[in-house]
Amino acid sequence: MLREYLQTGHLPIGVDIGGGGARLLQLRKVKGAYTVVAAARVDLGVKADEMDVEERRQSLFEGLKRKIIGAGFVGRQCFVAADDSLLRVRSVRQPQMPREETDRAIRLEGSERLGFDAGETAEIGWVRAGEIHQGDDLRDELIVVGAKAPELERLVDDVCELGLRPLAVEPGFLACGRTFSRAYRRASDSNVVRMVVDVGARTTGVVILRGCDVVFYKSLPMGGARLTEAAAEQLDMKPETIAELRRQRMLNVEQDGARKHDSRADRAIYDAVRPLLEEMAGEVALCLRYYMVTFRGSPPERALIVGGHAREPGLKEAIGEALHADTEIGRPLEGIDTSCASLAMDRRGDLAEWSVAAGLSLRGDSSQTADIAPDAAGPATQQRRDGQTTRTPRREAA
Repeated sequence: MLREYLQTGHLPIGVDIGGGGARLLQLRKVKGAYTVVAAARVDLGVKADEMDVEERRQSLFEGLKRKIIGAGFVGRQCFVAADDSLLRVRSVRQPQMPREETDRAIRLEGSERLGFDAGETAEIGWVRAGEIHQGDDLRDELIVVGAKAPELERLVDDVCELGLRPLAVEPGFLACGRTFSRAYRRASDSNVVRMVVDVGARTTGVVILRGCDVVFYKSLPMGGARLTEAAAEQLDMKPETIAELRRQRMLNVEQDGARKHDSRADRAIYDAVRPLLEEMAGEVALCLRYYMVTFRGSPPERALIVGGHAREPGLKEAIGEALHADTEIGRPLEGIDTSCASLAMDRRGDLAEWSVAAGLSLRGDSSQTADIAPDAAGPATQQRRDGQTTRTPRREAA
């Protein structure tokens, strides 16, 4: 079936499920050029904070059912990124060994390393981050990812209920890394370092790329919802009001990240969230320090901020100052024709919130798979490819 997509140039749909909403995007590749075929999004907004997990899930997928009708998606195959809240991620060090032995060791020890209980069924995957020196020994640093199998099965079932056919579930940070690796696939790019900071509703993911490989990832427990909460408390205003003011402020950020105006309300919100922006920037700087000490690597040539809250005024400046690096809002669809799809905003903008969905669709392009993304931890039948775990969801859409 995937071959049929590639013959027409249509790639599978990327389904990015996040804490505050979801984004679906499909690409087409013809003669080496990419075009957005269709896109759809659901944003739960501040009301998501008032819902429990089940209410949020139902609201999200009911919204998606309405949005994908008539959106123009071609075919049913898709790749899915799970909400970060479902994932456990840890960097571990292993003696250097063949991929098959590494995979066997991670499967035996991964659940315990990630803190799953002995009776829990978990799906475990891994990606090799790089080689490190530990004393006189050389060891491999691995990024180990796991999730509870029943939660992934529920996610796959929900996506199938949309009429889609999931091919795999993948951690969103790998898809995000793939998006920003399209232009770094030459041998001369293998040591070019970039950092991507993905600011979501509830979490912020810090990804460090070297060449086209993900070499570091950490999820920080702070995002747009925490900024809204802090400003609402400081200014004694309703969270809904603050969320709308923050949305307007982010819309008023120009393409270069500068604010167009500085009203009293704008300044009041900035003063309320500035401590959190500085805290976030400090945590991002600690991630970079870990990478540079662990891999004895060079600093990033630049840092990119993406995600639904990337345009928060003052965030780019805070991160740039903490990293002492050029920092800008990322453009995941740069070089991709977006004229044929509705992306719910000015197509001339940065479209920073589409990084993960685009990377998921790109996974269907054989020239964009590489070693950056092990096939994901979805419930299912297991296969092997280069020592990495491939799983195919049990359930397919009728």
